[in-house]
Amino acid sequence: MRSLLRSVVAGPRWPSSLGALWSQRARLSTHSQPEGFVGSASSNSKHLILSSGIDRWPSKVEDTNAYIGSLSSQLNLLKIKFSCSDARPAASPTSTAPPAEPAYALTLYPDQIYFPSVAQSQIPLLLQRLESGNPVQGLDEVSQRGKSIDLYVCTHGERDCRCGDLGRPLFTKLKQATATRADIRVFQISHIGGHKYAGNVIAFPSGDWYGNLTSEKADELLASLDSGRELWSHWRGRLGLSKEQQIELLRQSSDSSSAPSSSQEAQDAGSTDSIQVTFATGGKDKVFSVPLGMSLMEFAKSKEIPSIEGACGGNLECATCHVIVDPSFVSKIPPPSDSEEDMLEYAVGRAENSRLSCQIKANKDIDGIVFHVPSM
Repeated sequence: MRSLLRSVVAGPRWPSSLGALWSQRARLSTHSQPEGFVGSASSNSKHLILSSGIDRWPSKVEDTNAYIGSLSSQLNLLKIKFSCSDARPAASPTSTAPPAEPAYALTLYPDQIYFPSVAQSQIPLLLQRLESGNPVQGLDEVSQRGKSIDLYVCTHGERDCRCGDLGRPLFTKLKQATATRADIRVFQISHIGGHKYAGNVIAFPSGDWYGNLTSEKADELLASLDSGRELWSHWRGRLGLSKEQQIELLRQSSDSSSAPSSSQEAQDAGSTDSIQVTFATGGKDKVFSVPLGMSLMEFAKSKEIPSIEGACGGNLECATCHVIVDPSFVSKIPPPSDSEEDMLEYAVGRAENSRLSCQIKANKDIDGIVFHVPSM
């Protein structure tokens, strides 16, 4: 509790001088998007998407039917973002042989938990599941974690004409470009917010929001996803982060000019503005290109590396971003501070080379580094 109070009282860390403030603003200006664009992603930690089986919704999606209206209002109380997609539902109240009551398939992000059929009478069970975070007897669910990247393109023209005019051609282009791929799925989604930022796309499981995209930018977005890098030039923010955290994450990516500013940079996974990092977890090695200056904890969270939670946001108030550094790279990383050593006392599976990944930023000295991630 004392740790939590300290972080609240301390508040955000502001630049220590006017010069630092101008430097920070200059770095952010490379994003070249309108003021307010960065940090405009939903700060809700979860997003539940209903497979409606249709691609046209009323202006207010909650007016679609009583089921959707009821679920939408209850999720709003839980501060869980809700949308409808054009994915085919497991069961539909509009089928030729309707079930006794409406039932829909739903997917919870960023967890990628799929509920194949939730009847209207099971909504209380679903809400219990969402509040507790644990499976509930009587409610079927399937984990889809790691199976695909899911792209949701806002095409809700009935709510916002820009979403229809820009979103639908963008959806068509992305759908065509990924038609033969099993690792990327593309859906249409009801309004997510941001009239002036259309066309808008949400990428899961990372939860990254992208805006001001046109159909001509579809290949560039896919190239960035394939390279394991965010398309920072169109990045609105990330689900679950506050506006300030989203702005700070972009600032970190912009250090050392690492934010991609052109299609070629986004496609270049071996750019001189990034290094190669391997996370060894669960018997598998996952290799990524990490932008210079970016916290390894933030990057690992964006890629949902198991067991790296970073619950305190990198403020040395926990040990939930614990990693074990490969021996060949230990000497290339500055030794841990006393505060980091204190927190490492609480690390599960601590070893001689244990570190907190929030205290390590990508730099040229550690290009090729390997982190072993202990199981929680």
